[in-house]
Amino acid sequence: MRPRSTAIIIGLAAASLIGAVAVSTGQSGRTTLARGERLVPGLSERLEQVAAIEIATGGATIRLARQGTGWVLPDLAGYPARVEAVRQALVAVAAFETIEPRTRSADLYSRLGLEDPADGRQGTRLTLRDSGGAVLADLVLGKRRSPPAAAGAAPDGQQMIYLRRAGDPQTFLALGAVEIRPTMLEWAERQIANFSLNDLVRIELTPGPDHPAYVMVKAAGAGDLVPEAIPDGKEVKSRFEANAQGRTLEVLQFDQVVRRPATLPAPRAQGVYRYDGGLAVTLQLIEHEGALWATLSAEGEGAETHNTTWRPWLYRLPDWKRDQVTTPLDQILRDKPAG
Repeated sequence: MRPRSTAIIIGLAAASLIGAVAVSTGQSGRTTLARGERLVPGLSERLEQVAAIEIATGGATIRLARQGTGWVLPDLAGYPARVEAVRQALVAVAAFETIEPRTRSADLYSRLGLEDPADGRQGTRLTLRDSGGAVLADLVLGKRRSPPAAAGAAPDGQQMIYLRRAGDPQTFLALGAVEIRPTMLEWAERQIANFSLNDLVRIELTPGPDHPAYVMVKAAGAGDLVPEAIPDGKEVKSRFEANAQGRTLEVLQFDQVVRRPATLPAPRAQGVYRYDGGLAVTLQLIEHEGALWATLSAEGEGAETHNTTWRPWLYRLPDWKRDQVTTPLDQILRDKPAG
């Protein structure tokens, strides 16, 4: 065979390899997918059938379950998950398209981030199931890759990812990207309140058994909080420290959450935050299993919506948020300068 003919045959074979790839799923046999076809055919039309998601990554497993119109985390006491984060992940998985096949050798998986995620290896396994437990998709996701300059592999601004079907040695470079949060808390709807200091009128603080209760109000003609009663010879140390007391419920997120017990001990500390329009939010710190946890409740217009969200839970707050509730009055005051 002449050299020119040999080169043409080799070129055609390479083009054929890129133009059609063989993949397999747990639900059907081996299917041939051409370049640009979906890695999980038909998933886009079946996203509403996805009832359970399992993410194995870093030696841990994160489970999400559909509940009504939302999603929950069964291993976090059934706490609500971030619905939009779940939706974006499902849509992204359904949109994966083949670009080209890569290695079938397990010895090379580590280069692509496609090792079995068991025992903390670097791959991430994503399994989608319907309400009957049937597998709708089962992928191992690896490293992301930006399209090479002028490669024509992906449209401008789109990402690529290495992946493989679980149980299938064939790996692929695919068009698309998915945001897989590596911890359970990152899937949780962690923000539990967001009330602005600008709308705050008054705070009634009981910082603890060893410190007297006190009240803070907005100063007349100003937007700053000040103690309602300041002892003689004292003044506010810093307007920023005083106003910090009113930011406790701004962008309030928890570090951990558990189901609220049927009975609770007396609170160790408490803050009542009163806002324009009459809404009052009470934050109590109670001792539970050797740590301080928070409960939230509301009164006034719109209170029941908040209470429905807060009532089932105990929240472990960041230290600095918790400390704002337990700050004694003398900590935000100082002696007035002489004269």
